[in-house]
Amino acid sequence: MLVYVLNHKGRPIMPCGYITKDRRIELGIGKSHANDAFVIAGGNGQTRLSVQYLIQQVRKCNRKLFKGDRSHIKNIADRFVKGYQRFDKVLWNGIECFIFGRRTTGYFDLRKLDGTRLNPSVSYKQISLLERAKTLLIERRTGLSSPCLKAGVSET
Repeated sequence: MLVYVLNHKGRPIMPCGYITKDRRIELGIGKSHANDAFVIAGGNGQTRLSVQYLIQQVRKCNRKLFKGDRSHIKNIADRFVKGYQRFDKVLWNGIECFIFGRRTTGYFDLRKLDGTRLNPSVSYKQISLLERAKTLLIERRTGLSSPCLKAGVSET
C-alpha cells in the first residue's frame, strides 16, 4: 500500500533486480540480502557496519488445545519447564541460542535463528537465561556483512 502511495506522489521506489545487480557489480560487493538492501537504499561509499541483526517473528502463545488426528486428546504441554519456555534466549557454553523445543524432563532443543541445531538435548542445569521470549527474536551477528567487503568504507 505504501509503495503505491509513494509511486503516485512521484517517488518511484520499486526496486528492479537488474538495476540492483548492476549497482552491486559497480561497487564490487557480493550477493546477499544485506548488500542488496544497502544498494537499494542508495549506498555507494558509506561506512559499513560489521554487525547484522537477524530478526524472526514467532507466535506469542502455544494455543493448541487438543492434539491428535481427531482432536480428542487434550494437549497438556506446559508453557514453562524448569523456568524456561519456548524461544527464550539462553547462554550455553558461551553461545547465545534459543530454546526451540522443551521436554518435561528439563531438557531443551537449542538452535540459532537460522535453524542450525546446536544441541538437541541440553539440561536446564547447563544453560542460563539471557532474555525472555518475545514475538520478535533478535540475533546479533558480528563480522563483515559480506565476505567481499573490506572493513571501513566500501570502494567504488
